[in-house]
Amino acid sequence: SDTRFLDFGDKYYQQLTEGEKTQIEYPLRRRDGKAIWCLLAGKVLESSENSDPDKGAIWIVDDITEKKEAEIQLRDLSRLQGVMSTVGAVCHEIAQPIQVIDNQLQMLQKNEGLTPQLQERLETIKSENERLASTTRRLRKISKYETMDYVSGIKILDIEKSSTSK
Repeated sequence: SDTRFLDFGDKYYQQLTEGEKTQIEYPLRRRDGKAIWCLLAGKVLESSENSDPDKGAIWIVDDITEKKEAEIQLRDLSRLQGVMSTVGAVCHEIAQPIQVIDNQLQMLQKNEGLTPQLQERLETIKSENERLASTTRRLRKISKYETMDYVSGIKILDIEKSSTSK
């Protein structure tokens, strides 16, 4: 677009007038409308201290879309690897207390002298313990890195979207 053309000129025209070779990664759009990443290398043809790009410049344009996509995949894989290391440690540390709570609840619920109010509280504890166990099972099935917005603009891992099972 004209706006992007002028923006590009504002950013890189001065470098060319100073005789510098300009090399940048820049998003462009093909004639068919598909967005691509390009490596642009430009230099003024007349090499002097006060070169005039308007008198001639040469630009070499390389499509680096595959490279950029591979970089994104590598970044996402690295994030996922970090998440999985943390998740594995957390699940390992939480699994034993979950089991202990479950065992203790089963023993308490066998007591025939429980009041209905105490029985209801034990059921609530059991339900929440099962929810915690379910969350750790989902955490173990994380296969991609997806985030969601949290408070104050912070992004956190979206367990539902990141997990292979819902």
